[in-house]
Amino acid sequence: MRVAVLLADAAQSSPDGKASALGLGWTFTGSPTPPMSLVVLIDVDWNETNQDIPLMIDLVDEDGAPVRFEVPEHGTQGVSINVTMHVGRPPGHPQGVPIRSTQAFGMPPMPLPGGKRFQWRVTMGDEVHMPWTATFGTRPSDAPVG
Repeated sequence: MRVAVLLADAAQSSPDGKASALGLGWTFTGSPTPPMSLVVLIDVDWNETNQDIPLMIDLVDEDGAPVRFEVPEHGTQGVSINVTMHVGRPPGHPQGVPIRSTQAFGMPPMPLPGGKRFQWRVTMGDEVHMPWTATFGTRPSDAPVG
């Protein structure tokens, strides 16, 4: 499998493997963050279709530690997305040609500290690869905007 992860201001995916996005490809934002979307493009090899594929996306800090927030009545929790994908083989799709699955995930504003780097890290099964990440930074809270 091959995975690309991009950040956008807003995005949505469609069942035919396409993504529509606004403000796609940013790597730097304010603190706290505005709402954001993660666009995950996954090319599934022919022999890996027609089976469940666990997908986990975690937000980690610049040291690789999970980002955690205090959630009222639930304690401290990490920022994670866990889904199970099932990519089928569309009729007429040539045998041996990878099939693209596109996922878009909307995220609310987050009180991340300014002047830091963060990374959305995608894991499928036990595999994590550098290209399977989207890294971004936050402006220091005292930095001028504009």
